[in-house]
Amino acid sequence: MARDLIKIEDFPEIMDGQKQGPRVGFCGLVVRFYPSRRDYIGMDVTDFTSHPRVCQNQEYYNGGLLLARNELLTIPVKIEALKRIQVSYPGIFGEQYNLAEEYYSASGVLDVHDKLLVVKMTLRTRLYQGFYEPYSYDEEIVDYEYLGNKDRLVVDDLFRNIVSRKEYFSKVSHLAPRLMPAKFLISTGHSSEVSDKVQHLNAISSVPDTKIKSPPHNSQYIHPPDPNTISSSPTQNLVPDIEHGDFDFCNSSTVGSPEEEQVFTISELKQLDMTIDNKTYMVSCKIIGCFPDDWMYLSGKEMDPKSNTAKDPIIRDLEWIIADANVDERTVLNSENTLSVISPAQDILEFSNYGSVEDFFIGCSGYRKKSNSIFNIPTKLEVRKIEIPINSSTTTVVWSPVESK
Repeated sequence: MARDLIKIEDFPEIMDGQKQGPRVGFCGLVVRFYPSRRDYIGMDVTDFTSHPRVCQNQEYYNGGLLLARNELLTIPVKIEALKRIQVSYPGIFGEQYNLAEEYYSASGVLDVHDKLLVVKMTLRTRLYQGFYEPYSYDEEIVDYEYLGNKDRLVVDDLFRNIVSRKEYFSKVSHLAPRLMPAKFLISTGHSSEVSDKVQHLNAISSVPDTKIKSPPHNSQYIHPPDPNTISSSPTQNLVPDIEHGDFDFCNSSTVGSPEEEQVFTISELKQLDMTIDNKTYMVSCKIIGCFPDDWMYLSGKEMDPKSNTAKDPIIRDLEWIIADANVDERTVLNSENTLSVISPAQDILEFSNYGSVEDFFIGCSGYRKKSNSIFNIPTKLEVRKIEIPINSSTTTVVWSPVESK
C-alpha cells in the first residue's frame, strides 16, 4: 500500500518503551553508503529538514553540500536495496548505473552525493539507541510524473532545497533535467538549457562522474569520518600503505605574490567568471580542512580487478577547504563562505621533495601532522583557475593554490 510522503521533521513520535512506530512514505537525497553492523549497509539520506531524534556523530560536508547532524538520516539496508535503486535508475536518467558493483569496488565509504539519487521509499520507523534508524522497503528513484498532488508538495520542497545549494547544484545540474520539472530550473539559469541537456543526455552513453569532492576533515567546524573508511573513486581502488615516511609539502611557501592587488573574500571570489584567464587572485581566508584528511591516502596502489594484485602507485589530488578569515566556532558554514581549492596530483609531486611517484608513495604519510599549524589561521592565499579532467572527454575549471618552492 502506497503511503503519503512525510519529511524528517514530521516523523511520528516513538516512545522509548516502543520498539517500532508506523510505516511512512519518505523521499530523500542519498549522499553515501558504508559498511554497517553485520551484513547491513548504512545509507545516509537527507530531505534538508531536521529532527532531534535524528543525530549523526558527524556533520556532512562534501561537494558544497553541508548537512547538520540532525539532518542526516541513517537507514540500514541490505545490498538488495542498492540493486532496487539501480534497477529504477535507467527509467529516469536514461542509462545504466551499477550501484551495487560500485559499492563493492569502493571497499569502504561510497559517496554518491554527485549522482543526484533522490530515492522514494517506505520506512518502518524505529528507534535504535534512542535515535531514528528506520528500515526501508521498495526503494526507487523518484518519478515526479507519477506522484500524487500531496506527495509532489513534499518532493517540491526537496528539489528546491537541492537547487538552492548553488555550489552543490553546479555539480549535479547536468542530471537535474532528467529528474526535476523545468519549473525548478528557472531560477538557476538552466531553464533555457533543459531541452538541450535532455537531448545531450539521450545522445551520450554516460554522464560525467565528477571526481571533485569536498572533504570531511577534523577541524572544529566539520568532523571527518574515520580515515580508515575513506576510499578512492570507484574506478581506482587504492590500497593505502602504512610503511610511508614523511615529507613536507604544504607550508608557507604555498602563498606567493599575486598579480592582482585586490584581496578578495570567498563570496567575492565565487562571483568571478570561471574562464581560464592566467591570472592569480589573493583571497583572505582560513584553511579549515582537507580531503583526504589522512595524507597517507594521498598515494596508494591501484588494484587490478582481474588479477587482484596491486599495480604501480599513483597520487591523488589534494583538496583544501577554505573559509572566510573571520569565521569562528559560532559561524555556520555554507556554500557562501567556504570554497574548495584543488592541488592536482602533478603539482603535489612537483612541489614535494620527491623525484618520482614511487619515492612519494614511500615517504608521504607523516607530513599531515607537521602541517597542523596552517589550519584555522587567518592568512592570504594566492589562487588561480585551472582546468582538470572529470573523465576522458570532459574537463572543469576549479580554483587551485599557486605553489612556489
